[in-house]
Amino acid sequence: MGHSDLAKAHCGAHAEACPPCETHTPLRNNYFFGKLMEVIDFDVEQLYVVEKWKRHHARLHGTGVVCGLEVKAHGTPGCRDRYLVVQPGTALDCCGNEILVIDPETIDITAFSVLNETDINATIEMALETGCNGLIATNTTITREGLVTPARRIEAIGAGGLSGAPLRKKATAVLARVARRVLAQAPARRVPVIGVGGVDSAEAAWEKLAHGATLVQVYSALVYHGPGLVAEINRGLIAQYERHGLRNIGEAIGRAL
Repeated sequence: MGHSDLAKAHCGAHAEACPPCETHTPLRNNYFFGKLMEVIDFDVEQLYVVEKWKRHHARLHGTGVVCGLEVKAHGTPGCRDRYLVVQPGTALDCCGNEILVIDPETIDITAFSVLNETDINATIEMALETGCNGLIATNTTITREGLVTPARRIEAIGAGGLSGAPLRKKATAVLARVARRVLAQAPARRVPVIGVGGVDSAEAAWEKLAHGATLVQVYSALVYHGPGLVAEINRGLIAQYERHGLRNIGEAIGRAL
């Protein structure tokens, strides 16, 4: 069988990564009377149909939810601060594979609370592959480290996301890793990186810019300082880039990387 070696190589490698966008000639069996059928022949036949549908999905429909997959709160009130439930449904990934959820899936959101560098890199790659328009890094955390509030009071408040000033240092560290990864991409694949987490002053905003943010998001601090904070930050940023001898604020982006 002339295509055995090629078929074996393709069968072994086709699931390793998303297929390239360039078209290629698919392998297909050539049947004739008296042909000796081997396992590889059946593999090739199955693969041909699967790859054909994957190309159809990826090229015609793209990636995303086809139907269902609603995310709902857990049915037990006491579990809602930790678990979400994904309802049955169908989606397509970037390779054109079908993702089928047959039964409701309970997701422990605390499992995603701490990402290592490998997780962050994989998340960035997935976001870029699926055509996201930007990345936000990062808010919030579920950890309670370094808080001045008494432990008993924190325990009474219960689990949940923590944002604002306590998050600043951790958020900036993640921002820097995200920005480095994005800047390592080819120019056509780079997207804006939005720095968020503990931005309550011009100094904090400058820190985000210097660590790779192309935009800065303010949220929690507005509750404590009011809308006038935005003008205050803008004035402080102008003073910062003038003090550093820069021509505009864009030259501050990534200076600390």
